[in-house]
Amino acid sequence: MRSFPKILRWLGWLALFIYLALASAILVLRYGILPNIDTWRPAIEQQLSQTMGGEVSLERLQADWKGLNPSFDITGLRIHDNSNDPVLSLPRVRAQLSWLALLRGQVQFSTLQAQGLELDVRRDPQNNFWVLGHEIDIFDGDNNEKTPPPVLQWLLGQKSLVLTQATVHWKDELRNAPVLSLENVYIQFEGDGRTYQARLRAGAQALMHSAELLVELQFEQDLTTAAMSAQAGSLPAWKVRAYADMQSMNSVAWAPWADVPKTLQSAMVSTQAWVEAQRNQAPRVTLDAKVMNAQWSGAENARIKLDDMRVFAQGALPPHRGTTLSTEATQLAFGVRLQAMDVDMPSIFSSPLAFDDIQLGGKLSHGQGALKRLDLHAARIVNADMDVSFEGHWRDDPALSLGAVEMQGRFARASLNAIHRYLPLEVDADARDWMSTGLVQGQLLGAGFVLRGDLAAFPFGDAPEKGHFYVGGPLKDAIIDYVPSKPDSQGWPRLEGLNGLASLTGVDLRVQADAGSVTPGDGPAIALNRVLARIPNIEDNARLSIEGQSSAPATAYLALNRHSPLGELLDNALDEARADGVWNVPLWLNVPLYDTDETTVSGSVVFNGGTFQLDSVMPVMSGVNGQLDFSDTGIRSQGVKATALGGALAISGGLGGDNKNLVIAGEASSQAIARFAGLSNDVGLEGRAAYRVAVERTPAGRYDIALTSNLKGMRIDLPSPLGKFADESKELEARWAPLGQGRAQLQVRIGSDIRMDMRRDLAVKGAYFNRAVMALNQPLSLPDAGMNIDVRYPALDLDAWLALMGSPSQEASASPGLLPALNQIRIQSDRLRVQDVDLTKATLTLSPLRQPDGWRLDISSSQTAGTLWWREPVLGKPASLEGKFARLALGNPDAPEPTTEIKPPSESRFEDFKIPSLNLTVDDLTVYGESVGSVTLNGSASGAGRVLNIDQLEIKNTGATLNGKGAWRLDGGNRGLSLNASLAVQDLGRFLDHVGLKRAVTGGHGYVEGTLTWNNLPWRFQKSDLQGQLNVKLEKGRLSSVNSRSARVLELLSLQSLQRILSFDANPEGAFAQGFPFDLLEGSIQIQSGVMSTNNFRVNSAVGTISLGGDVNVVNETLDLQAMVVPNLDMSGASVAAGIINPIVGVGAFLTQWLLKAPLSKAMTVHYDVSGTWADPQLRELK
Repeated sequence: MRSFPKILRWLGWLALFIYLALASAILVLRYGILPNIDTWRPAIEQQLSQTMGGEVSLERLQADWKGLNPSFDITGLRIHDNSNDPVLSLPRVRAQLSWLALLRGQVQFSTLQAQGLELDVRRDPQNNFWVLGHEIDIFDGDNNEKTPPPVLQWLLGQKSLVLTQATVHWKDELRNAPVLSLENVYIQFEGDGRTYQARLRAGAQALMHSAELLVELQFEQDLTTAAMSAQAGSLPAWKVRAYADMQSMNSVAWAPWADVPKTLQSAMVSTQAWVEAQRNQAPRVTLDAKVMNAQWSGAENARIKLDDMRVFAQGALPPHRGTTLSTEATQLAFGVRLQAMDVDMPSIFSSPLAFDDIQLGGKLSHGQGALKRLDLHAARIVNADMDVSFEGHWRDDPALSLGAVEMQGRFARASLNAIHRYLPLEVDADARDWMSTGLVQGQLLGAGFVLRGDLAAFPFGDAPEKGHFYVGGPLKDAIIDYVPSKPDSQGWPRLEGLNGLASLTGVDLRVQADAGSVTPGDGPAIALNRVLARIPNIEDNARLSIEGQSSAPATAYLALNRHSPLGELLDNALDEARADGVWNVPLWLNVPLYDTDETTVSGSVVFNGGTFQLDSVMPVMSGVNGQLDFSDTGIRSQGVKATALGGALAISGGLGGDNKNLVIAGEASSQAIARFAGLSNDVGLEGRAAYRVAVERTPAGRYDIALTSNLKGMRIDLPSPLGKFADESKELEARWAPLGQGRAQLQVRIGSDIRMDMRRDLAVKGAYFNRAVMALNQPLSLPDAGMNIDVRYPALDLDAWLALMGSPSQEASASPGLLPALNQIRIQSDRLRVQDVDLTKATLTLSPLRQPDGWRLDISSSQTAGTLWWREPVLGKPASLEGKFARLALGNPDAPEPTTEIKPPSESRFEDFKIPSLNLTVDDLTVYGESVGSVTLNGSASGAGRVLNIDQLEIKNTGATLNGKGAWRLDGGNRGLSLNASLAVQDLGRFLDHVGLKRAVTGGHGYVEGTLTWNNLPWRFQKSDLQGQLNVKLEKGRLSSVNSRSARVLELLSLQSLQRILSFDANPEGAFAQGFPFDLLEGSIQIQSGVMSTNNFRVNSAVGTISLGGDVNVVNETLDLQAMVVPNLDMSGASVAAGIINPIVGVGAFLTQWLLKAPLSKAMTVHYDVSGTWADPQLRELK
């Protein structure tokens, strides 16, 4: 016990010694060593080099002691590797010593701060990482040969490390990339050997705006233990938690140093990420990233561009292939939103796609280093074409190359005209092309969407057992242009206003509509119902079928024929058709989309009354009832009946397929035929006749139409050769035959001698037929253009035919422009009657003229030979008529004298008539068989063609010459013919012989001149319209024994007067057997309202003088004259008689005076009153 205090005392002294020694050491260290620490620098460099495993150099070393722990300031710290290459350079380091670590024999600082660090980090070509001159491998758990570098072990052994204004150089020799230098880097690092926390802030203007990284690293073993430093293995098991924040990172700029997809062309990325990881396990991540202005380009010109993408992900990242990380299944939940994205993949889609908004939410499941499943819990795609929401999943299946999918969703809306853009190129190109132009408009509203099965077999057209694909729902306001027009062909009218259902099931596209319409060209709309448009297979040899019911006015279906390929399918048979009424037409179309020209059609026309006319030159069928089935191969009648040409008809049979022909059997009435042909009701047809029309389709696909009738039962009261009795048969045959390429032929035969051939060519504008020929007893010779008529007949009354043709019905229904322009009419006949003249061995040829237009008529016969030229008005010049005849015969010499006045034309006949200019020359004119001589007539038109100025009229023969001028007026109060004429007579007898008064006069010469007006000519041929005045002076002739009624007066006067004045027994009639000679025949005649008046007409002869005064009425052919016959006994008597004029009173007064002067002549003068008619004149002697 006594020793115990002693022990305590020794222990106290020991403690004091230790204290004093420690205090002395501290004092020496603080005041002796630390202020002069730089002198210890070599020893310190040597100690540090041993600790770091490489040479360490210090430019300057300073120390101070404030507080408990001393601090050091180091300038120019450099660490080299074993090859003496610098691996770490620190311009300035400040460190605070840790006493506890020093007591453990370790150099450890409680705080280590460095400024201006330059750190080289390198990856060699063998994919090994080098830091501070040492190779490190953190993530490979199977390599046990590598030891962490001493420098790294020493740094990890420090409790707190702060690096400011640092520069890190990254050199990637594996990528052969340029050195990446990060400047102004801030690094804060704290650790206790097992748990380490690090903060990193850096920025690079060309790469990103800013980046911050927080890392917490935990090891299962203390890295500072001696055992750790001695072991030959990699780092112990570890766990890490990290947070990264990067703003405005230019992803493409990182391409030299990171695995940036080569397809990425631009992208600005801002992201926040939280990562938890541990050795040999897949890291878990929470990511919130935003990508701006990104653009990718891939193979085959693929491009993706988006303005904004937001990505959220949370879960385990899939392990990198080739690592030894755990292969357990991992899941990564994600959410993605893309806005304003454009996708252009020419190798997949035919056109670029644009999306306004895409939202995806789901999770990714990985296993064994590969994606095993994709679940979409919510997905939505919105753009101008659609708004679709869907959900489902995709899963990997080793037996399926692209895996299996199961999706379902709903289209809030989808545009029908955009479907083609979203179909991959594997879909039939013809189907896609058709959809691009055929699906014009329409919206799917609330449509369902299902996709299930083997994705490689999508859309399951060839293998429906491998999956199911369906999109379908209500359709609104759809327009389908099922066969669009092409530059070289017209299409079918669009289906419009379709409302119903649309669906795509696999490769089967359908549109069903309860109602719709078709508007063909300029026609009314066709109402549709129960419409089904379908493409059974859009992938291969796509064909479109359309079927439905329709109802519309007949004109709408005829417009459909004109404005669609239906017309061509029916050989344009309905192009000129007309119809009314309402038709019901079930219709079916089959359109091969790879060749729409091979479209087939079928349907039925259900007639419910109304009319139908196949062509403008065909009769109208009315009251049409029944059903007509049609297709692109033919038609068939199902009890079609109608009325046409005044009789009932029935249509039976069909065309095409198994049908032989289509037969129309009916009966026609004469009145209906006359109306249809545009003839008057009294044209000469009477009765009814049966007919049969057979329509046959030729092997070339054209239609032949044959009409036959024996015309029995119909009387034809027409001029020869068409006339026939009712019970007589006359075969009528007509055949219409299309010749292809828009051309057709109509051949007609009537009896055995009349034939016609008419051709039509749709390419030639103008008349319905552009070439035609009609022949009677002549061969058919078809002209290249126009129409020829060639007639040969023994006896032909052309007047009868002209009269018939000149009386068209006012209700004519035949369309004008049926026949082409006339080339030539040739008529040959042994006996031809024209204009009341009978011509023998006659040939008439009528042909058109050109420049200017007109006609030429050549006449050749025994009686007449010459040519007439008619030219139409041109350039303000009136029409003209020119004629040149070697001989011209007018009037029939054998015709009896008309007993009635010629019937004048109607007042309206010349209402629009324009008088042509005239130029006629006739070498030998014959009127009613009498030769008049040569005639020249020239006239010019004026007054807008209503006045003919007769500039020259000359009639010349061997006896006299007539010259005249005048005018023929069609308007005004003095309308009619007015003429100033003079007749120079060389031989009165011959002249009268020429005008038909044979042997009336012998010899004689003189003149007749005056004016003559015939008002209202040609409206009225009335003698009461005659006006004028004539002066007559004829000499030295003899009135022969005349038979004419007008010369009879002179004969009676002469005979009776001579019997009265001659006193010797002589035969007075014998004295005048050779006629009444005259020396002078002279006087003036006034004509007023058809009455000729004279008061000075006298006839002087060798035996006496006959003086006449009074009136001769040419209207009723009566006489009212006073006559005085004075014997020529002396010159005074003859001279006085020359002045005697005036009827009764005037003659009496003169005679009184004369008798006082000449009592002998008075006794021998005879006075007469002449009355009666021209045929029976009465002479009464006045006492």
